Amino acid sequence: MQLRVFNFFNTNKNQLIVVILSFAVYLFRFGMKPLNIFETNWIKNLGSDFGNEITIWYYFLHSPWTFPFTFIGYDYPTIAGAGISGSIPIISIPLKAIYSIFHVNFQHLGWWFALCYVLQGILAYKILNQNFENKLKFNLNSILASLFFVMAPTFIFRWGHIDMNAHFLILTGLYYYFNTEKTTANCLFSCIFLSLISAAVQQYLLLMVLGISFAVGLQKLALKKINFSQFIIFLTTLLAGVFFVLYALGNFILPATALQNGGFGAYSANLNTFWNPLNNSKIVNAQPLAFNEQYEGFGYLGIGFLILAGISAFGLILFKTERRKIKISFSAILVVSLLFFMYSLSKTITFNNKILFNIPIKDYTVLGILCNSFRASGRFIWVPYYVLMVGVFKVFLNLPLKQYIKTSLLLALLAIQFYELQSLFKLNINHKAVETAFPTEVENNIYDEAEKLIMYPPYSWDYKTSGDFFKFAYHTSELGLPITTGYLARPNYIARNTWANSFNAALDSGKLFDAHNAIIVSTMTEIGRFDKVCKNGLLKSFVCNGYPILVPTNLSKTINFLENNKDVKPLPFHTEFFSDFLKRHAQNIVLLAVSDEAQNHLTLPEKQYLTSIGSHIADSLRYGCSYIGVIVKGKSIFEQFENGKMVEHHFLLNQKLSDFKFPKNIYLMSKGTFAGIDCSIKIDETEYTHRNQGFNCLAIDANGNIVEKCVFNTYLSSERAVFEK
Repeated sequence: MQLRVFNFFNTNKNQLIVVILSFAVYLFRFGMKPLNIFETNWIKNLGSDFGNEITIWYYFLHSPWTFPFTFIGYDYPTIAGAGISGSIPIISIPLKAIYSIFHVNFQHLGWWFALCYVLQGILAYKILNQNFENKLKFNLNSILASLFFVMAPTFIFRWGHIDMNAHFLILTGLYYYFNTEKTTANCLFSCIFLSLISAAVQQYLLLMVLGISFAVGLQKLALKKINFSQFIIFLTTLLAGVFFVLYALGNFILPATALQNGGFGAYSANLNTFWNPLNNSKIVNAQPLAFNEQYEGFGYLGIGFLILAGISAFGLILFKTERRKIKISFSAILVVSLLFFMYSLSKTITFNNKILFNIPIKDYTVLGILCNSFRASGRFIWVPYYVLMVGVFKVFLNLPLKQYIKTSLLLALLAIQFYELQSLFKLNINHKAVETAFPTEVENNIYDEAEKLIMYPPYSWDYKTSGDFFKFAYHTSELGLPITTGYLARPNYIARNTWANSFNAALDSGKLFDAHNAIIVSTMTEIGRFDKVCKNGLLKSFVCNGYPILVPTNLSKTINFLENNKDVKPLPFHTEFFSDFLKRHAQNIVLLAVSDEAQNHLTLPEKQYLTSIGSHIADSLRYGCSYIGVIVKGKSIFEQFENGKMVEHHFLLNQKLSDFKFPKNIYLMSKGTFAGIDCSIKIDETEYTHRNQGFNCLAIDANGNIVEKCVFNTYLSSERAVFEK
């Protein structure tokens, strides 16, 4: 037994050293705490894509077993496939089976990161070590070279999407391509198996692995190791297997319209990508980009590697020229890498901040839809990125230099790379308890009777503060309680709109839809939508920590709890129409600015009143239009409309307009749906708007003093809530 253990370690000592060093890099970045499967604060505190992973994972745990594999509750009433959720199905499905036995929430994301780092190092080592005859011998240079892959900027940069950290899948494909020891049949079978695994990890990585697998088959065909019929059988088997896995993981649950988005052309790679560190280098300055979204095409190689590439290129030219052995032959991986490189650049080819030219691909053609399905085309730079790295190291490690010279160079350049990329390596991981939406007692008891949590407006991310829907989603995911919001890469807009339209139609008639056993959390600007339902005795209204809470009257235990909790107050309110607000301020000055959309629910009486005071809103305000206006003593004296563009205007102190003299410096700005969704009303450089959807209103007196500010979200309703004391 001891001899077997000794032989194992002796045979695999190089790989074991790579495992230890790769894991050490992981620990340097993440620390030990993420490996605690019951510790989730670290991932929640990171928010955004990070926090979303743990939320989706818990909803998947609490969902019933189905085939295809799906999860429910998040982004209610959406039924989403496990394969397009970011939950890493190849890991999450077996772990869900474990949860079915123990029924204890846990997380696996820390271990997933660790696995990605270790496999990144191991696969890089296996690729680079293939050319050496004595593979059992201690090979320090291949070990050091593998660390460049573990510390590759594009790998350590890409940790926000946790499933996309699996760059080892790309390296595995390259290992099969460069492997000369496996039989052809074994190699092709391995490519099929790798593609099935990739389909159960992430779709972008799957497409890259499919491209590399195609290169493997094409190279075998070019070398006449397989014939054309065998090549077609290989591709057919590969695609059929991938299709089945994608189906089993629910990738085809969503309608086709949800599987593609606009944006192809912006989320691209820049031609400067290989030497542009963005703001991640302590040595090299960031190069400009044509679009902010081009961070998706981040492919910086690192100054240490770039120096090594220069040395390798010089050595290749020098030694090959001396021996006159320069030989050019067909390479399928170079062809595929070039195709991926071209796609990563997208239809808009850019260099620095310049657009060189555009390829005319329209969004709603078949080609446009296919491209927009993988709109973050910049990610495909990873294939040529790693092919370039492998090529440089294969040249360098085979240069006729003394081993100690190679070792010294690798150590020095690794040190430079490590020093340069400190901002990427240093992660601010916070393990403190995550702030909850409500005080602890309320948080722990408010959902006891509830069958779901309705966030209103549904499918928003911001209720009181930016991204605060996570505070609710973290808790509801641990309970498996459905919630009407979510952060999905591909939402089911049809299901969303159908449910929201039914819910809003019920509110308009003073009824509840799908909410008789639900807790409803809204915003102070949207709670007015529930006025009729509250007057009909179907809901009771409260406020806690600034969030309006509406509870169906049949949930008596919850109402009793809230009425007797010191952190919860009753929230009596009534509603006011937009025209009523303008009438109340008929002796004042009312400044108006639209954000997003404001015409959808303007009623006929509202439009008639606006027309009567000289406004052209009724006949000129279009869907998503930008608009600013000034009403003085019940008369509209200034309006500006623009469809698809921002509008703004400065009024100076004592400037006259229609016999009215402005009492202060006033700035109005509006961006409608198609112009950026924002607005501003400033007086003497001080912002006074809520900047929420709809008409943002500010009433001032003749001296420019603030009388009242409010928002009428006329996209949803022409009414707003007025709170009673």
